[in-house]
Amino acid sequence: MADGDRGTVLLSGQDARFLGNPYTPLPQGVAPTAVAFSPDGKWFAQGGAASGDAADLTLAFADSSIERQPLRISFEDEAAGHRVVPRGMEFSADGEQLFVVTSDHEGTRFWLHTIQTREALAASRIVDVTHGPAVAGAPFRATGRLDLDGLAATETPRITVQRLTGAEVSDLPPFPVAEDGTFVLEDVLPGEAGNVQYVLGYAGDEVHYLSEYWLAVDTVEAPSPVTRGGPR
Repeated sequence: MADGDRGTVLLSGQDARFLGNPYTPLPQGVAPTAVAFSPDGKWFAQGGAASGDAADLTLAFADSSIERQPLRISFEDEAAGHRVVPRGMEFSADGEQLFVVTSDHEGTRFWLHTIQTREALAASRIVDVTHGPAVAGAPFRATGRLDLDGLAATETPRITVQRLTGAEVSDLPPFPVAEDGTFVLEDVLPGEAGNVQYVLGYAGDEVHYLSEYWLAVDTVEAPSPVTRGGPR
């Protein structure tokens, strides 16, 4: 429930007694107006009425043991409202969206906002991608690194790969990422020279957002063998 002293209080669903509250109190000067938990139990949102640049909306992991800075949004715009209205927040059934109603200072105009909860996930990036020789019909090797912001992955990351050759799309076997974030892509290039594109993807996990990287490779024909012969 929203609480005037610290922003939220937790009550037992059986007897309404006060429970321990692991969530960070709202900043001083922010009047709490709304609290919402996502149906999947993953997200926790606090709405309020703040002044200046202070956040009117805080979106965080419901699991307070996850050490991740929450997403904070300030509504200070004549076209977006200035505060979250009382009881003005609700999550979608799948927990992927947070619907927020804001109003002006007088409470005479209202706006509906849709916040994608994935915006609160830590970022991931596929970087430092390089490759070796690209000869048609020959083995091909590329290396890169998966960069994860802030938090360790909740499971061993894997990179998915699609190969695009003209109109042909091939799904290659996914491969794991090493503990230092590096990975190696190995393939055999198509037999004809031309442009080949690899789409590298990381699906994300419970705390990291997905990422994607396009690698374009121009392959060349293999050199023709030179036959030496003596005079006839």
